[in-house]
Amino acid sequence: STMAPSVGSALLPHRAEERHAAGTARKAAVSTMVVCAVATVLTLLVTSQTAQPSVLLAKTERARKASTQKLSDFAMSGSFDIPDHPPGMPYIKAPPMGDVQLTDSDGNPIGHVTMRTAPAPPAPPPTIIKFGDVGVTNAECPMCPVLDVDAVKEQKKQLKQNAHRIERLKHAEELNRGRVEKTIEMMKKLKDTMYDRVFNMKEELKKSDALIEMKMEEKENSTGPVGPAGPPGFNGENGLNGHDGEDGIQGPKGRQGPEGPIGQTGMRGIPGPSGPEGSQGPVGPEGKDGPPGPAGDAGPEGTASVTLECIRIGGKMFKGVCFKASTLEANSDALPDDCKAYQPHEEWTEADWWKLAQMFHSQPMTPNIDRGHHGGRCSNFEAVTSFTQNLNAVEVWVNSKSFAFTPTGTGQSCDLQGDESSMAVYACAL
Repeated sequence: STMAPSVGSALLPHRAEERHAAGTARKAAVSTMVVCAVATVLTLLVTSQTAQPSVLLAKTERARKASTQKLSDFAMSGSFDIPDHPPGMPYIKAPPMGDVQLTDSDGNPIGHVTMRTAPAPPAPPPTIIKFGDVGVTNAECPMCPVLDVDAVKEQKKQLKQNAHRIERLKHAEELNRGRVEKTIEMMKKLKDTMYDRVFNMKEELKKSDALIEMKMEEKENSTGPVGPAGPPGFNGENGLNGHDGEDGIQGPKGRQGPEGPIGQTGMRGIPGPSGPEGSQGPVGPEGKDGPPGPAGDAGPEGTASVTLECIRIGGKMFKGVCFKASTLEANSDALPDDCKAYQPHEEWTEADWWKLAQMFHSQPMTPNIDRGHHGGRCSNFEAVTSFTQNLNAVEVWVNSKSFAFTPTGTGQSCDLQGDESSMAVYACAL
């Protein structure tokens, strides 16, 4: 015999969001249904003694054994058929169905049990497309959505309005894009203009700074007005006697004195008789030279001029002697080029030495001689003289063969070089 028990199992999804999880829920529902089926069969067997007496009379022996058996004496085997949907109705989910065979503890078949799930609980209200305050549903299919014609028209109208708005927005966007591009170009030009102005401003600032700096240097180097005279200082010590200066230029001829008074004219005497003719007087003074005559023939070539030869080797003439100078790098002779040095035997003075130093000095120097022991009047070098160059007091070395004065005080070192500014003067034989 077959029995149709009711097993409650809600498997129909009622929301669109739950359909995605239906496959997973289906597997869990199958396992639950198997357990429920076993419990249902056992319940039906117990309740069948009072609910179906005709079945118990037909199988008295089995019913007696079943009434005395425990729940653990029953065994169940079978399969479930769970279709996705009824044929031709894909939008409706089918309840799970199955067929289970029951056997006793000895393995004897008791019967088959066909199972179906109980009806699903009431579904939530269907999704309704509303327009205004009126809700429309399909009487034959409450779960199906209903198309509202007026709402569709209104939606189409709004779509057209939105399309026009989109076109206007696109046009406005194009205009804005063009304005942005123009603004960018204007900003580029403004940037270039600002860069040029800033560059010109920097150049002007540089020129202004250079001009101000030049003016400040001119002010620093310029001499201000003479200030008021200060109080007289204390009398200093008497300095050394200076050298005799050079003879000055002869002054102009003085004015003729006033003419003296004319004396009184004497009385004219009586003319005497004419005397005899005198002798011839002496020859008168020689007259002025006449104009030059025509040039004569060239004479034989004479000896070369000493001055010209001295100039050719880069020297200078002084008192008939050719001199050349060189800077000393050590306390030794430094003969100039093209100069064969010798020492003229003369008795030159300190004034002659100063004139010679003025001809060959390379730095500002003073005629004051340091009367210490540096330098001296010696003959241990080929130079005629050497001297340092400064504005205080110079150290001097002179050759005793040419000079008659001594440039030192007590003692002498006879060093040719005094410091890095020392200059040596040599007499060159031509």
